[in-house]
Amino acid sequence: MKKYPVVFFLILSILVFNCAKDTAKNCFKKGFRYQLAENYDSAIIEYQKAIKLDSTYVQAYLNLGVVYTKKSMYDQAIDAYKKTIGYFPFHTKAYYNLGYVYCLKGDKQKALEQYNQLKSLDPQLAARLKEVIDK
Repeated sequence: MKKYPVVFFLILSILVFNCAKDTAKNCFKKGFRYQLAENYDSAIIEYQKAIKLDSTYVQAYLNLGVVYTKKSMYDQAIDAYKKTIGYFPFHTKAYYNLGYVYCLKGDKQKALEQYNQLKSLDPQLAARLKEVIDK
């Protein structure tokens, strides 16, 4: 008889987790629509909501980094790209974007570190980053 509360709790937990995922996805979609419309402040709010609901939402971190980059909020963009890489260490676009932002900040040494990480993952994308670094 005592198993029923445990089973009920497990089912409830799964439902709440799935609802949070769906809600995070909806926030992400809203953020993406705002991003496409170049309404970056609203996009940031929606991506942050998605991340609050699902702290491992890799694509939300990546897109948040893109929006921060568009707004020249480079330190925030760097944090977002690092979190993307933290959750998905083989995310080549995150390495590229991180290197690109370091270039925008004038830190070619850190940009080269991203280039070196990217070389083994995606040589073509690494070559594109190297071109940006060498400008």
